[in-house]
Amino acid sequence: MEIESHFLEHLYRYEKKISAEDDINKRAFDNWLNDKKALWKEFSDKDYQKIEINGNIFDFSDNAGINKILVENGYFYHMKDAYIGKPSFLLARIADIYKKEKYDIIILGDELAKDLRRSYYSPCELIYNSIFCRIVAERFCLLEIIKKLKNKEISKTENDIFIDYLINFDLKLEQANKVILDKLVHEQIKVHISHEFGHAIVRDKEIFPNELFMNIINNFSGSEIEWFVDAIHEVFAETVDNGRLYFLKEKKDKVLLGLYFYETFSNYNLHPILKFKMKILFDGPENLKNIVLELIKTGNWDTIENIRKESYVKAIEIVENLKQINNEMKKEKFIELINKYKLSSS
Repeated sequence: MEIESHFLEHLYRYEKKISAEDDINKRAFDNWLNDKKALWKEFSDKDYQKIEINGNIFDFSDNAGINKILVENGYFYHMKDAYIGKPSFLLARIADIYKKEKYDIIILGDELAKDLRRSYYSPCELIYNSIFCRIVAERFCLLEIIKKLKNKEISKTENDIFIDYLINFDLKLEQANKVILDKLVHEQIKVHISHEFGHAIVRDKEIFPNELFMNIINNFSGSEIEWFVDAIHEVFAETVDNGRLYFLKEKKDKVLLGLYFYETFSNYNLHPILKFKMKILFDGPENLKNIVLELIKTGNWDTIENIRKESYVKAIEIVENLKQINNEMKKEKFIELINKYKLSSS
């Protein structure tokens, strides 16, 4: 798999402890990359090995067994199927761990070993009754936004609407204060935790019944139908009590809200799941701009609460429709429903 250059640059900066605002020596980077490629080539065709810890032997996929030992010693391991069924690995130091209701919230600091696919993932992930969040990944995502602003890689309209008005601090790399950035990274982690917590609530309270969800996924894997039901789960994670929109409304922080809108607006074209989510939550990107402009004008945070409640009701109605269609299991009925929630440009 070809890895985008900025992910390689990110890994290089992290390993060499080079800050985002400092230039990279091209010759040193090329030498590092050649060494990496040689190492990858050496291991690319080898079988995955068992993992031994204190005389205990584990399969490399046994996250629970491995972490039963590692977490007590301040480390966290995670393996997941990632790209075309290939596993992705992470080993990191635990910076903090606490309970949120019945869930373990694990904040990860230094990342001791990982593969490049990890750069693609959300900074937070839900696994069973744990939510783990990566400070390194959160900082990387934030600095990517800052870099785009610095290099003017976003349109003037996006900049005006999502940054100038809603984000009240200087995002120029040359003046980015480490204390401010560190604080924002940790606040953003809380925002992403609220999203994963929303997914956990949906799962545990059967708001989107798990049997219905999995039945549709299994019958229509890799299709537009799967993406649609994934999008519904995403909408619920945003709109349930204690989900992301609930958290943002309670926080009333323009910086965090601005970053949420920017992330939503700039990423919706990346995957059909995000397009469906954009339509159901905000009725399309143009309407999202109008919502933001209205917030700028009025400062009325009830706007967020109204969107949250209306979208939740809409998602509940969709699930009820899915229940009826699932009993018939006719693909054309699913497509008919899905077509109501496509963006006009899709």
